[in-house]
Formats: sequence, C-alpha cells, structure tokens
Amino acid sequence: MSRLRDNAYKIYLDTLKGRSSVHEGLYDKMEKYYFLPEEESRKWTLPPEAVVAKLLLALESSHPKAHYYVGLPAYGFAWLRRFLSDSALDWVIGKVSEKEGRDT
Repeated sequence: MSRLRDNAYKIYLDTLKGRSSVHEGLYDKMEKYYFLPEEESRKWTLPPEAVVAKLLLALESSHPKAHYYVGLPAYGFAWLRRFLSDSALDWVIGKVSEKEGRDT
C-alpha cells in the first residue's frame, strides 16, 4: 500500500510547518483537509489499487480509451465538462474547492 500521504505529511512537518510564510493560511488548510481530513472526507479517497485497476484495464485493452476516470468525483467532473464552458467549469471547481477549504 502506498504511504504517499503519510510521507508527504512527514516532509511537510519537517520543511514547512511552523515556519513563517505568506502562504501559511494555505498550508494550514492543506494540513486540515489533505493530511488530517475528517472521516466524512475520507470516503472520497480511494486506495492506489483503484488506479492500478484502471491502468491494467487500459494496458490489457485492445482498444484503450483516451481517458479513464477513477472515483465518483472524476466521473462527475467529466460529465460536467461535456456541458460547461471552461470558465463555467472553473467556477464550479472553485466553488467546490472553496467549500472544502471553509472552516466549519
């Protein structure tokens, strides 16, 4: 199993945490929502095996698709992409990101 998030958190603690920076607020949000998410947020995080399954599907296919989506949010944004302009999709992504970064 990948320890990407754990390893990245350790590096973050060693290199950025507690240091004065103009990006300190962004780092705090990153820590809260990426490194230490609440259980509710974790349901959207898939294990590395989910990506491996799609990769194997593409590699073993005689006619692989141009895109393979992993997880419900990826399918949702791909669906929205069909109907929204770039600026409208950017707005939606911004609103979703804003909601996730909001302190509750």
